[in-house]
Amino acid sequence: MKDFQTVTAAAADRIGGFFAGLRTRITERTDEGDGARIARTLRRFFAAVAPAAFAALLGSVRLPLSTYPLGLAAVAAGVGDTPALAVGVLLGALFAGNVPSLAGVIVLVTLRLIFSLVFDPRRAAPVRPRLFTKETCAVLFREGEALRVCSAAVAAFTAGMVRLFAGGFAIGDLVGVCFAVLICPALTYLYIGYTTATAHSSPRFVIGHAALLVSFVFALSSLSLPLGFSAATAVAAYLSMLAARRRDPLAAGVLALLFGFAAVPAASPGTAVAALLFSMLCAHIPVWLAAAAGVVGFAALCFLAGGTALLFSVLPEFLIGTALSFLPLGAAGEKLLPFTGRRTKPDAAGEVLPYREKSERETLRDLSATFEAMSDAFAGLSDRETRIGIFDVRHICDKVCDRFCRRCAACSLCWERDYTVTMDTLSKISAKLYKYGKVEHADLPPEFRARCTSADRMLEEIERENARMLREMLAADGSRRSAVDYAVFSRVLTDALKRGDEAYTPDTEGRAAVTTALTRIGFSADSLGVFGTRQKKVYAFRVGGSAMNCSADAITEALTAALGGRFEPPLFEFADGGINMIATGAPTFSADASSATVAAGGGEENGDRVRSFDAKNGCFYAVVNDGMGSGRAAAAKSAKAALFLEKMLAAGNDVTAALELLSAMARTDREEGFTTVDLFALDCFTGRGTFFKSGAAPSFVKRGERIFKIRSRTVPIGILEDVDAEKTTFACEDGDAVVMLSDGVTEDIEEPLWLCEFLCGADLAAADAAARILAEAKRHTLCRDDMTAAVIHIKKK
Repeated sequence: MKDFQTVTAAAADRIGGFFAGLRTRITERTDEGDGARIARTLRRFFAAVAPAAFAALLGSVRLPLSTYPLGLAAVAAGVGDTPALAVGVLLGALFAGNVPSLAGVIVLVTLRLIFSLVFDPRRAAPVRPRLFTKETCAVLFREGEALRVCSAAVAAFTAGMVRLFAGGFAIGDLVGVCFAVLICPALTYLYIGYTTATAHSSPRFVIGHAALLVSFVFALSSLSLPLGFSAATAVAAYLSMLAARRRDPLAAGVLALLFGFAAVPAASPGTAVAALLFSMLCAHIPVWLAAAAGVVGFAALCFLAGGTALLFSVLPEFLIGTALSFLPLGAAGEKLLPFTGRRTKPDAAGEVLPYREKSERETLRDLSATFEAMSDAFAGLSDRETRIGIFDVRHICDKVCDRFCRRCAACSLCWERDYTVTMDTLSKISAKLYKYGKVEHADLPPEFRARCTSADRMLEEIERENARMLREMLAADGSRRSAVDYAVFSRVLTDALKRGDEAYTPDTEGRAAVTTALTRIGFSADSLGVFGTRQKKVYAFRVGGSAMNCSADAITEALTAALGGRFEPPLFEFADGGINMIATGAPTFSADASSATVAAGGGEENGDRVRSFDAKNGCFYAVVNDGMGSGRAAAAKSAKAALFLEKMLAAGNDVTAALELLSAMARTDREEGFTTVDLFALDCFTGRGTFFKSGAAPSFVKRGERIFKIRSRTVPIGILEDVDAEKTTFACEDGDAVVMLSDGVTEDIEEPLWLCEFLCGADLAAADAAARILAEAKRHTLCRDDMTAAVIHIKKK
């Protein structure tokens, strides 16, 4: 009795919950509004009618041996629209009195329902307490491919057996059963490629899409319309010309041949020729003229295949279908085609990609501006806290002068007879040092330079004391370090955006030249673009069939003649329903480097560092860093600078930006000492060579029998607030040799005679050229400082 009461109470709760939910849904629908509800109902109605009508048309197609497998295959391949497809085939079978197909559809739907429920991988329990739930409906008709194919075979077998029984076991019906059991699973497998594919460019999706369209055209050929009008021929012409408008002759010809064969087999060669002619000609002549050529080709092939009878029976429908493909609404049907469009709306992620890229660029620019503003703010705060006052500068000058003048024989002359000139000179030195951070020898009065024998050494000591005091103030100031960090981020982000803009800057003149050059060799494409400033990139989208006859060497030669420079062999890839070509500029110059270094006095710690490397931006770099002094401290300073420059430049960053960042970090470093920077950059695309020198020794360029010296009068990195680097640019030639040295080799002599004589007679292309220079330097110097040599041999490809 208690069990009965429990069951009754549970049933009452279930019934009450059902009516409560029904009342809630009715209230929601009433609140929604009649207009919205009617619109939603109409959309659902037409979304169900379209597949039902399509399935009814396929189900009415009779194949050999009185079989109807197309409708069964469509129902077996369906996913969410399977009920609508099944209803369409059922109605078509009822109106036609096709009892075997009716039985086959019923068996097919029943099997698919059972397989969907039994083989649901998300089902946790073997038996469901409720049959029709949201979870159950979500997995209906979504079983695996193998189960669908098996269901189609069973349905075809059922329909065949019904026909066999009704026909009295005729031998023809038995053969028809075998034929249907073979053809129906095969069609199902083809259709599944379209209905379940996630990648719309996959081969299975393309083949399944084409199979459905060909089946649709073939089904239209069975319709009898007034005046003998052939809807299949018109639709085949319409789809063929749409495919040809993509200007891909290969895909257009194949599709047109299939469409034409499904409509009128005898006219299929004419349909293929018309699509091929239009696809190949529309890129070079007006569209209407290309269409006329396609119609003429169609008429000629049809006349040869079947005479005037075939020509006049298909030409009117072909003209109508061709005209429809050029109408604005007709052109929208391109999305119906494989190789060209998709059966659903484009992927939102792909469509929004340009907007996302624009937003990300704006975000990067905003971040860069923010870091720059913060850097300026912290730098301004640090300047107020760490600026050396004029009185401190004057104290430094007095202290250094007292140190040198005390031991000078002309001390009484300067500080007694010419006291006024001496004090005026010290005031000028102090003012110059306070304002600019350094003092040149030319800034001294002529009479002071003529009298003082220690003027140059005094200026060096004054600058060194000034830098030491500034370093002590910076070491205790955290805002300067923050300003440098923010400046690093801002400069790196800005340079990255600048490089991206330069790499994809359109070159309109280059595009015109490339179009002309490629046309001469018979290369055509749907669209073509030339981008980049230094390194040119040529993109050709959906190349024509004639382009496949052009060799890679011919294309490369044409691009070289149009744009200059060199190009890598073009790369072809299949994407977006066509073949695209990408040709990238190749470096014109290359460089080989050899280096050698020796520590001062034969010691182990070497304060010089030399590095050579290729960067991502197509440039070659060679860097020589000389830490001030020698030993472990100089070695650590130069090693840090060399590593920083290599990492920054190898990633493609600008040289000026890298030097500014290195200088900023050197000024905030708590360790003592500075480093020189001797940097050579070779643009391998343009052949431009550039020296960047900051306190570095002279370099030499050997061209043939001539020697050119590159020198600068700058201070090492980290001494001044701004980068004091001198830039020298020249055009490189094939066979040039660049020699970079540290000051230990030249011993601060402007033009060592032995070095010039050696470079004139040496083979600088040899692998041991740098080692020979140091070996010769040991014979002419005392080896009091670290010595380093680097030789770069430049070659034109």
